Amino acid sequence: MAADDATIRAWAQDTGVPVSAKGRVAQGTRDQYNAAHNGAGPLCDDAVKGTVIDPFLQPLARLTRAGETVSALVAPNVAIGIMAWHAQHAAAQGQEPNPVVMQASAEMLRHGLLAMMRVGGDAFAAQLAAEKEDEERFGGSVDAIMAWIMAPPADPATEEANIARVAAMFAGQEPAPQPEPEAA
Repeated sequence: MAADDATIRAWAQDTGVPVSAKGRVAQGTRDQYNAAHNGAGPLCDDAVKGTVIDPFLQPLARLTRAGETVSALVAPNVAIGIMAWHAQHAAAQGQEPNPVVMQASAEMLRHGLLAMMRVGGDAFAAQLAAEKEDEERFGGSVDAIMAWIMAPPADPATEEANIARVAAMFAGQEPAPQPEPEAA
């Protein structure tokens, strides 16, 4: 049975989990409450509750805050590593990456990044604001740079031209470049 917002809010205040005084309780806070009170948590509670493994999972669920901190620090790195290794391994065998592995890794990355936001709280919001300010001040987009990093390699001539443009941008000689399209 789902707990009401007042119950979750009281639990959050007692345990030091950030929670707003009014309005809806954030889903992350609700998930933490469920994990702390429902054995294995909301996703697999029905399947695990009352089984032989439930007593082993309940202490882990109570370590939600510590586990969330570990998840925030480890999950993004592990997920990116898995995706990169799997994509490289599949390419070496002349195959496409397994979509299940890639999706599971993307979900791990998503979970880790959300944990990072919850654990960091206001500091995370301040960092995002500072990042946006830096992007505006320097005329570049971190997302665009990340897209370039994760993109398949360009042909050598295009790659050299893009490197020269980025170097010029960082030297303040021209505005932020747009990536060149691959020659078909």
